[in-house]
Amino acid sequence: MQQHRPAAPGQSAHPRTKEATARKRLVIAGAGPWGRILLRSLSDTAGADLVGVATRQADVDALLPPGARRVERWGDLFALAPDGLIAATPAATHAAVALAAIALGIPALVEKPLATDAAAADAVRIAARARQVPILVNHVDLANPAWQSITAAAGPATPGEVIEIEVGGPGPFRSDCSPLWDWGPHAIALALDRLGSAAEVVSACAERGRGAGAAGAVYVAELRRADGALARLRFGSGFEEKRRRAVIRRGSRALTYDDRASDRATVDAGKGPRRIDHPTTSPVVASLQRFIDRLSPADARQAQTDDDLDLAVAVVVRLASLERCLQEP
Repeated sequence: MQQHRPAAPGQSAHPRTKEATARKRLVIAGAGPWGRILLRSLSDTAGADLVGVATRQADVDALLPPGARRVERWGDLFALAPDGLIAATPAATHAAVALAAIALGIPALVEKPLATDAAAADAVRIAARARQVPILVNHVDLANPAWQSITAAAGPATPGEVIEIEVGGPGPFRSDCSPLWDWGPHAIALALDRLGSAAEVVSACAERGRGAGAAGAVYVAELRRADGALARLRFGSGFEEKRRRAVIRRGSRALTYDDRASDRATVDAGKGPRRIDHPTTSPVVASLQRFIDRLSPADARQAQTDDDLDLAVAVVVRLASLERCLQEP
């Protein structure tokens, strides 16, 4: 791997002229099933070009736009002078990829979870803030216009509010990531986005779902805020069909986000569900575009005041807490 001198805080490791930076140069680390979705989705964004992908899978060459290169190691992507990196590597490597990007002053969009232990997640947050490098985590539901529309319609969470979340499917069954750490970040991110990062795990158990062993588990958990606002979670790889649903209940009023339904955002005040209008942008494209928009210097500085990274770290902390609860006799 080519050696690079770390950039000064807030400074790109690869300075170029204003004309050359009109369009942002992006690289993707990892080209598994999700990495390929990201790769294809980039064609629907504005203001950026894919210049490199790290994978040993040679069939990815056919998916690359003209001028983009495939390298075998994610560390070799930095030699392509990217403005931003998208990390779609196995979950256990997310923190290492993010820290390498931070050291070179390169913003990164990291797939969930940010890390697979709380200490590593916090190390990324500390490094990102110390060097003023934007690190975003792709909790894709939070970028979904349907979710954003119902949370806007609901307003801030109130004492005693209940949100019921179901996220999962029949798999996937990954050798490098348990269903807890695969599906859990989706469910917990929705809960914390609604209740805030102060919500704590108060209970957790595992149901036996589709298949045998942990690979087919469905997990049930509750997170509660001090004022009684509650999130009830059910998630995992043991469902018979895909589910991605959250219902905010406040008295007789229910606001529903359902990414699998024809009407993805609805409100029901007792007279039947009514559709809530929202943009139809793909949540993956929306998340990628948000990252691209944060790559200009002014937006990059503003990104440091956002709570994206705090939420991502809180998700990892709550997952670790859930894991401990599930291991108790």
